[in-house]
Amino acid sequence: MEKEMKSEFTQTLGFKIKILNTLFEKYLNHKVSAVVPDLTHTQLSVLMHIYYADNQNILQRELEEVMYLSHPTIRGIVKRLNKLSYIECKKISSDKRQTVLELTSKGKSLIKNNNEDLTRALKYTEFVLDKNMTSSQKEELMNQMDNLIENFIKSKEE
Repeated sequence: MEKEMKSEFTQTLGFKIKILNTLFEKYLNHKVSAVVPDLTHTQLSVLMHIYYADNQNILQRELEEVMYLSHPTIRGIVKRLNKLSYIECKKISSDKRQTVLELTSKGKSLIKNNNEDLTRALKYTEFVLDKNMTSSQKEELMNQMDNLIENFIKSKEE
């Protein structure tokens, strides 16, 4: 009976998504560390989000919303990137609760000098994910994933 329950549990959509996420994170962290050994994929994603913001102010709170991560998780990532001198944290004079994140010259150089290798790693990861799919299957999966995400966003509002 316990084995049957375990089998049923491992066949749920949520379990499959968790396994996929774990495998994806491990794979992408491996690819990222080959280019930038001291960063994880998530840390690099934060840097890239700031880099491609075209000099717009990026608030720490915005990262929480964009990346669907908790305040403590983003705070830990920001502290680590600040400690590595990739970003600077500045308080807004009109609202000291808000923190603006800016890339340092070291952070900008990291992205600029490794952009081609990082893009190649990300594209290859996408290739691994969808290599056995047709373009219409990939499009349908993307639509279904958007639906799943939207379901959770709506459930938070209920």
